[in-house]
Amino acid sequence: MTLFILHGWSIDPTTLQKWQHFCDLLEKKGIKTTILKLPGLSAPLNEVWGLPNYVEWLDDQLKDQKDVVLLGHSFGGQIAIRYTAQFPHKVQKLILLDSAGMRDHRLMPTVKRRVFYFAAKLGKIFFRSEVFRQLLYRLAQERDYQNAPPLLRRTMSTILDDEVIKDLPHVHALTLIIWGNDDQVTPLFMGQFYHQKIEGSQLQIIAQARHSPQYTHPEQLANLIEEFLQP
Repeated sequence: MTLFILHGWSIDPTTLQKWQHFCDLLEKKGIKTTILKLPGLSAPLNEVWGLPNYVEWLDDQLKDQKDVVLLGHSFGGQIAIRYTAQFPHKVQKLILLDSAGMRDHRLMPTVKRRVFYFAAKLGKIFFRSEVFRQLLYRLAQERDYQNAPPLLRRTMSTILDDEVIKDLPHVHALTLIIWGNDDQVTPLFMGQFYHQKIEGSQLQIIAQARHSPQYTHPEQLANLIEEFLQP
C-alpha cells in the first residue's frame, strides 16, 4: 500500500525534509509513502492556478493508480477533498490532517480579510510604502503571503476564495479526520464541521498539537494512520 501525501501551503524549501521523520515511521509500519510536490510550493509554477488546476494536476499524478489512499494536510487537504468528491471511484481512503478549505467567520479572521481587501483597494496609495506593507503583513500574521512572489500571491488568493463546503456531502471514501486540539491556523471547529458533513467519517483529536502534528506528534499520528489503514 502507498500513501500519497499532499503537503500544506508553505514556501519553506525544507518542507519535504520536515516530513521525512513521520514518513520513516510509517515505512517501518509497512506503509509506503509518496509526497507529491505541489506546483508553486515544492515544484515550479509559471502561471496563476486555482483549485481546479491543482485537482487536474493531481488526477494526472494518480492516473496509473487504483484504490488510492490519500492524505492531505492543510492546503493539501483542500485539494484532496475536491479531488475525492469529483473522482469518487479513484479514492479508497482519505485522511484529512488539519485541512484547509473553509473560511473562519469569527471576528478576528473576518477583520483580517477585510483589512487585506481594503489594502488591496487602496494599494496604489498605501502599498508604495514598504514599511506599511511589512506592518500590515505582520499584523495579519501572513508570512507566507508576505514572502511569496507575486504569481504565488495571486494563486494563494484564488485558493482562499474557493471553499470546499459543497464538496463534503460528495466525499464517499472512508475518511479519517485528524486535528490538533490547539490548531490556530485551521481551528478545531473546522475539523468538527468536516466530520459532521462527511458521512461515516472518523474524527481523532491530538491533544496539545497545533497545525502540524506530523512534526510535533509524529508517533501518535503514525499510530492513528496505521490503525485506520488496517484491512
